[in-house]
Amino acid sequence: MLPTFVNKRVTGAERGDFYALDLGGTNFRVLRLTLEGDGKVGPVKSMKFSIPDAAKTGTGAELFGFIADSVARFIAIECGGDARGALGFTFSFPVEQSALDAGKLIMWNKGFNASGVVGEDVVALLQTQLAARGIELQVTALAIALALTLAPSPHRHPNPSMSLTLTPSR
Repeated sequence: MLPTFVNKRVTGAERGDFYALDLGGTNFRVLRLTLEGDGKVGPVKSMKFSIPDAAKTGTGAELFGFIADSVARFIAIECGGDARGALGFTFSFPVEQSALDAGKLIMWNKGFNASGVVGEDVVALLQTQLAARGIELQVTALAIALALTLAPSPHRHPNPSMSLTLTPSR
């Protein structure tokens, strides 16, 4: 078990546009959703990108470059070419977090083996590639998928007490 720095939950009162990335396997997802307060979710825009094997097994710069290029494409198509603000990054690989927005990759799995990433802060690697493309999103939260299972609860179930993710054994 790895500790997470997610230390508070959404209340349902949040308002505004929020951006999220999900990297964890075959596909990479980019999302923008609008929260309207009172537990209401407004427009949701998303795109899914298939991750090429060359990005999974090349260099870290190539992998995070692919991610940043995908974000740029999403912004161009779904956001009128303009996106600013906070970005959450779901990174479904073992990381040792040192802050809500920082974590070093412990090891790759799921067919990934990009060089130069193990032991490095994945948020910093992503932020470098976003900045190189002029993307003004700031990663403010890094989380593994399990930590996010409670996140949408105020919009569906107001008082959950725990979450659980089951992964089949091999």
